[in-house]
Parts: sequence; structure tokens; C-alpha cells
Amino acid sequence: MLAEVMLFIGATINALSASFGDVTNAIGQASEGDTVAIPADAAAWTTNAEINVAITITGAGANSTIISNAVPSGNANTAEGSLFDIDHPSGTVKIENIGIYGGYIDAGQTHRKSFFIDTGGGDTDAYVWFDNLAVNDDKSTFYIRSDANGLISSCNFTNVDRIAYFLGYNNTSFSTWDDPVTSYFGSANAWFMEDCHAEWTENFWNYADEGEYSWLLASGQGARWVVRHNAVNSTSETYKIGYVDQHGDQQPGNVRAVLFSEFYGNTAHIEQGYRLFNFRGGSGLIFSNVWWNDNASGADVLLEFQEEGSADHYPAYGTNDVVTNTYVWANSWTNDAVDTYSPLEAGTVSMRVHPDSCTNHIEFGVNVFTNAPVWYTPYTYPHPWRNWPTTWNPAKASAGGNGTRWGAVQ
Repeated sequence: MLAEVMLFIGATINALSASFGDVTNAIGQASEGDTVAIPADAAAWTTNAEINVAITITGAGANSTIISNAVPSGNANTAEGSLFDIDHPSGTVKIENIGIYGGYIDAGQTHRKSFFIDTGGGDTDAYVWFDNLAVNDDKSTFYIRSDANGLISSCNFTNVDRIAYFLGYNNTSFSTWDDPVTSYFGSANAWFMEDCHAEWTENFWNYADEGEYSWLLASGQGARWVVRHNAVNSTSETYKIGYVDQHGDQQPGNVRAVLFSEFYGNTAHIEQGYRLFNFRGGSGLIFSNVWWNDNASGADVLLEFQEEGSADHYPAYGTNDVVTNTYVWANSWTNDAVDTYSPLEAGTVSMRVHPDSCTNHIEFGVNVFTNAPVWYTPYTYPHPWRNWPTTWNPAKASAGGNGTRWGAVQ
């Protein structure tokens, strides 16, 4: 349910070209609700554009308006190295119909990212939507530090080392940590990624700097995210993909776990996998996903639960940040080489608790359940924003529910 929708129909400011100067000049003229239109063109930027007002930036098409990242890389946790710095806007920012070349293959540019999003902590009125982007050869496309809501839809990614990094504002006293888990699952209060496609080719592994694996997304520090109905294809037989990394309390007393996640309706064809889902803290729903590969080795493990840190480490926030209230059901995997097709099964190579970490409290049927929770209904699909043709400022809404966040809810 959306409690309120405020629509703004503003002016259109046409950038003369895709150059940094022409685009930022148009942004500087834009007011809340306006649209900055970038023509069919190609340009390389050496400085990032800052956006702090609720506007739409639209290109002539993801294959027609191309921006290359030539911004010097810097601190991975700041806007340094980014093309767009979305900094504490009030209202909604939308970026659409643009192609991005990340320049990841350039020597030393390992901390580049296309979009750095910082909308502020706590209850915020900022919203961000990325739609119909084509991103190639990028180190990290979305570095999101936000307690706000957002949407990534209908985007295509080719050879991106990490597509999204979902981070919250790590609030230790933010009221959401005390709310019932059922008030978040199935609600609008998250970052959504839906109907996107990601591809990794053998050429990518010739220059990837990680040396072991890449991730579709990583998350932590109180993040809230929903990833649904996306497709992943990795054809490399020598380099491994780690599909999702959900962090826990990485540094006792300093870094919080993911608040909640929902991962469903996704498909992944991955020739070589690391842990396709590494679940290290917080709560989550994982269902109706399909993984498959064509060779006999495939993934090391499909879904693995473990606590962050060493065997003597227990999160400083106690039960708030450990793996809990997590439900896994109706997922399947297939290995064509050995003709197997089966659901993920607790305690097997397809779904297990990591044997060498602080996992004494993680038990199937206690913290992790293999049934669908009766109180859960997925949020509206497609996301309602995708049906609105103008700039918007949707009020937050949450789904009702019962139960407590850190007790078992079945």
C-alpha cells in the first residue's frame, strides 16, 4: 500500500551534449521536478556530477547516450572515482536511458564506481530510481549508503565486478531494529533490484583484480534490500562468481548486520561458483530461485550460513545481528553434467552451516527455517514506481504483521 503519491511535472532542460560541462550546466539550471535530457552522444568524464535536488536525468537510450568513467579512483567508501554523486537530495532522483563504460580495466582504477548514493541516515524523504541502464566493464556500479528506499530496474550489466553495494547508515539506535520483522518483509521500505540482467564473459577474468571471485551484490551495516526476478549468466569456466554476500557484525560494536533481505524469483547460470549466497548475519527470505551449471564441479556451495568473524567472536549487539528469522524454501539447482535436479536441502552441499565459524547458535528449525512463513506476502510486482510516468515522491508505507523481530516467527 502506498499512503501518498505527490507528482511533479516540471520543465525539460536539454543538455547540448553528453560532455561533463554541458550536463552539469543543465543540472545547475534544474529545479525540483525538472528533467535534464542528454542527447545521443558519447563523452568521457574526469570529474563527477553532484545531484542534490529531486530531478530526472534521461539519456536518448542506453545504447545511444554513453558516458565513460575517466574520474581518478580514490577512497572506495566515498564519492571519489564516481560519475554521479547523489548527495542528500530531498525528494526523488531518477536516472534512466544511459550507457556507462566503467573503465575498470585501466590500471590502478580499482575503486571506481558509477553511482555513489548518500541519502542520509534515519527516516529520510529521499528516493532514488535507476532504470534502463547498460553498464559495461565497471568495478562497482552502485555504492549505496542510505536508509531510504530505491529501485534498480531493467538494467543490463556486462563484466561488472560488483553491481551493487547496499549499505545502511549503521544506526545503533535507529528504531527499525526494534520493530517486528513482519513489519519489513513484504513492505516498500527497502532498496529493490528487479528485472535486471548480468553477464560475465571469459574476457573479464583476464583483468579482474580480485583474483578469486566477483559478486552480484554485497550488503551490510543495516541495509534493507529486495532482489527479485533478475537473471545472471557467467560463462567463465576458470573464474568464480559469488552471487550474494550478506554481512553480519563485521567489527564488534561498530558495524551492524543487514537488517533484512528478500531474494526471490532469480535465475543464475554460473559455470564456476564460490558461495552463491553467503549469509553472515541478519534476517532474510530466500525462495523460488533457480541455479544451474553445465559442468561437474559447479559451485563450492549454493547457500551457506555463518557468523561474521572468528570462532571466539559474537556480535556485540547480541541476537540483533546474528543469523535469525531466516526462511528458505522452493529453491532448486541443477547440474546438467551429472543430470541432477533437486531442491536446496538443509545440511547438504546445497545449503549448509559453515563448519569452521562461530555458528553454534545457527540451527535449522530454530534460526533458519525451510518453510514459507504464513504471514508473508511479497511486495507488489512490478514495483509501483514503474507504472508512474512522471517524477514522484512516494511516502513510505509498510506492511502490517505480527511477531517480534528477534524471536522465531513461523
